[in-house]
Amino acid sequence: TRIKVLVLSPCEKKMVCCSNNETFLILYDLITGNELLYFDGHSDQIMSACFSPEGKYLISASRDETVIQWDTSTAKQVNTFSHESMVVCCAYSKDGQLIVSGTQDKVCKLWDARSGRAVLSFTEHTALIVAVAFSPDSYSVCSASADRTLMI
Repeated sequence: TRIKVLVLSPCEKKMVCCSNNETFLILYDLITGNELLYFDGHSDQIMSACFSPEGKYLISASRDETVIQWDTSTAKQVNTFSHESMVVCCAYSKDGQLIVSGTQDKVCKLWDARSGRAVLSFTEHTALIVAVAFSPDSYSVCSASADRTLMI
């Protein structure tokens, strides 16, 4: 099977990945190649993942309409962020305070990483959102859509 999601940790000593159609992620030690932890909690295919800036947390976006925030030392779920459709992409702000997610139903949501509450929703795109990112200062979010537009 092919790799669907691959993300390096901020310390560059670990990586997380999953194969096509998998509902769980595996954390590997890059030095030894050993499997360290399994992040298992989604009920459908994982589409995207991202480490928090300090590497303490990991988020995963899934076809099951959720983003799950994981503790990277225990693989326990910390928060679940719910959407109305498949979540295609996700990202942390540079300070780790916020999470952004983009969905198949053209919604981009901003979440408080600690409380799990939605802060803002953006619905300007006319097709599914394929990528999201924060600006280096965490004050702006950019989303890319299948409608061939970028929104800031």
